[in-house]
Amino acid sequence: AATSPVETPVGSPSKGSSGGLTTSGPATLSAKASTRSGCLSSLSGGSGGSDGSEKSAGAVGVADAGGQAGGDAPNDEEEGIGVAADAPLSHKPTSVRRAVRHLLSSRVFVSTVFANCALFFVVTGIQFWVTPYLTDYLGAKKLTVVFIFAITSITAPIIGLAVGGTVNDRLGGYQGKRGVARTLKVDACFGCLAAIAAISAAAVPSGKAKVLGYESFPLGFDANCWAVVSLLWITLFFGGCIVPSTSGVLMETAPPDARPVASALGMFSYQLFGYALSPQVSSLVMQIVGSSSEEEAEQGVLSPTQLRVGFYTVMSWGSIGFVFLTIASCFAARNLRREIAAAREDPVVSIEASQRASLVSEQASL
Repeated sequence: AATSPVETPVGSPSKGSSGGLTTSGPATLSAKASTRSGCLSSLSGGSGGSDGSEKSAGAVGVADAGGQAGGDAPNDEEEGIGVAADAPLSHKPTSVRRAVRHLLSSRVFVSTVFANCALFFVVTGIQFWVTPYLTDYLGAKKLTVVFIFAITSITAPIIGLAVGGTVNDRLGGYQGKRGVARTLKVDACFGCLAAIAAISAAAVPSGKAKVLGYESFPLGFDANCWAVVSLLWITLFFGGCIVPSTSGVLMETAPPDARPVASALGMFSYQLFGYALSPQVSSLVMQIVGSSSEEEAEQGVLSPTQLRVGFYTVMSWGSIGFVFLTIASCFAARNLRREIAAAREDPVVSIEASQRASLVSEQASL
């Protein structure tokens, strides 16, 4: 037979699982909590009735809170008023459009990106044209050119990356506006040396020349070929010195939530205005110059004049990178001067800047 549920009034006795009488309701919970706190105080040898009453009151408060949690939640908790003061606030991520707009408005960021584009333009052009330039224009052996340039393209950038990163770390890194301005100034010096070496490599004339009384050097290379390879090594070395610090500057100038967009925008620019643009521009210049004979034009063979002009176009592009690095350095120095002027007018800004600098130095030491 079905039994109807029996409603037990609040505070009325009922049988529990152990066979004893239990009561339900907030009043019974308060009584249990006070009894338990009294027993605990007697066992621990409490100092007096005041301590026991305080513990009992605390237990009653916990019990009342538990009773409220079992029932309807308070209005304050529903409205979010009861949230702790140190709870992390929700941060709405920056949209891609807003991040791109902010990055393109940063003159330091844009100038540094174009400087890296010019660097990768030169590197791609060297890899694309160095073999026909050394073999067809300077008359070196193809196997020797491949072997020598393989060693050059491996050793120069790797050593440059290590040296450039070490130099900038010793000078203080690129953290903060002061660090960005200092790093870009050093990179501009590296870019100037790389541009001078690149233009000098393209200016080496063809034909045999005597150096220290010798026309031929080891591996069958003429003096002109060794001069070009040596200058290419210097170009790639100083280009490698620039890459790690400029990459860090790009991340430092971008807000933290926009750094993924900054990295993607930089890589897109390098691919479009560096790697892809270099063969197109140099080939277009060679076509404009034209072949020296109709037979060469029909066979698709590049004349020495075309190779010289195209290679010179590639190598002279490094001067554009030096110009953009100089522009970025000037803008970074201007931003630093503005920050110093604002810190002098507002001491709070100066204190916050010093705190950030000390925090960065502590993190670097760790």
